[in-house]
Amino acid sequence: MRKSLILLLAVLALPGCDEAKERPWPLGQAVFTSDGSKVGYVNRTLGEGGAVTGICFHTGSFLGMGGRYVNVESGQYIKAPPFGIQLGLTSLDVARLPESKNCK
Repeated sequence: MRKSLILLLAVLALPGCDEAKERPWPLGQAVFTSDGSKVGYVNRTLGEGGAVTGICFHTGSFLGMGGRYVNVESGQYIKAPPFGIQLGLTSLDVARLPESKNCK
């Protein structure tokens, strides 16, 4: 009985979907392509005055080595809690993105 009460309280304390959408962009969220491949993790957001106009992520590394920083502008991605960021680009599109100097 006590365990189920604790579990119920823990579930009630979880944020709802609307509340999760209003949270700031946490760094480290996984970035997925439209074809479902994980291509990196958010390392920075772009924008001014609290408005996010783009995201930067590190992609193309193998075992933490190599890779490059790229960015995508607003409209090319959506927040998909709790999974991360869903791009409107395929893996091939991401591979063709130029390296960004704004992301380091």
